[in-house]
Amino acid sequence: KEQVAKHPDISRNYLELMDNLLLDHRHEEALSYLLKYRSLKNHNEIQVPVYQARIALSQGNHELARQHIQELVTNYPDNWCALFEAGGFYADRCEYDTALTYFDKAFLASKSPRYTDPLTAMALIYEIKGDITKSIECYKQVLVLLKDDWGFSEGAPVDEINNEIGRLQNLI
Repeated sequence: KEQVAKHPDISRNYLELMDNLLLDHRHEEALSYLLKYRSLKNHNEIQVPVYQARIALSQGNHELARQHIQELVTNYPDNWCALFEAGGFYADRCEYDTALTYFDKAFLASKSPRYTDPLTAMALIYEIKGDITKSIECYKQVLVLLKDDWGFSEGAPVDEINNEIGRLQNLI
């Protein structure tokens, strides 16, 4: 609350505060800060249904949370961040096939230079599902993305992914 009070125009502070309030099950307070967040000129509209869903989940209203996520993907069907958030929502509920669909859509909707997050999330889910081959394929796509979009053909990011591929290959 202190950061929001000191810097009321920094939207990120509201998101962090709402995260902490929800961890403490302070739903109504989180909702009041969501309304304040939404009134900021520099807020990210995609985060509104995301936090509405998080508040609903914290209150135990799973159906309402799903409605907010559906609103998100309906209103932002081509926004990779919205699709990634939807993937995360479903992954958290162990609805892995739905999560994979949204993570794939997020990756396809992203523009260069793309982030590795959707592919990494897919790799992790495939590993959870026991499909090690598909997990490795996703990590190999990460390597291509790192080279093509970011110019990384060596260094820590590449080494990290190669280590993951090696770890997974040892499981086959």
